[in-house]
Amino acid sequence: MRVSSGVYSKGNMSSENSALSPSGVQDIAAEVFRKLGRSIKSVRTESDPNHAVVVIDGGSHRLSRKFKIGDTKIEYSSPKTTCQAPINLPDDVDALPKKNVSDFVYRFAQSRHVTFKRSGLDQWAEAVTRAAGDDVKLDETGKLLVTLKKKHFINGRQMARLMTNHLREHHRA
Repeated sequence: MRVSSGVYSKGNMSSENSALSPSGVQDIAAEVFRKLGRSIKSVRTESDPNHAVVVIDGGSHRLSRKFKIGDTKIEYSSPKTTCQAPINLPDDVDALPKKNVSDFVYRFAQSRHVTFKRSGLDQWAEAVTRAAGDDVKLDETGKLLVTLKKKHFINGRQMARLMTNHLREHHRA
């Protein structure tokens, strides 16, 4: 079976419903990462209303490759992504930080458990932007701001002000 781009695995299907057992998915996931040369701390199965999810703790490794084993989706967790309490944004955009904006946005996204994940729509948007003659490249902070806006954690005014403050800070440096 195809697990990811260029990654294939053999798996034993259960006889009653022709699906992989949760323990089989965990074993295949561990094997895939071992073959890719990545060590993982733990593998656990969680249930989502629509499908099973295997959560892999990569420890200090940054893991982002998308995998799907049978009908089971592979997601990543890390002790670094946990944070104590959510950070609240002020309603007044003038009160948003003007220094260390990248750190603030990163901590805010971390407190909301938000990470940037590239999608097919992102590729399409970049192609349309290039076809229009524009050359816009977002850095990690910009991508996080867009993701926070898409998930409705910040509004348009907050996003615009944080992006402006971030760009001003980088142009001064």
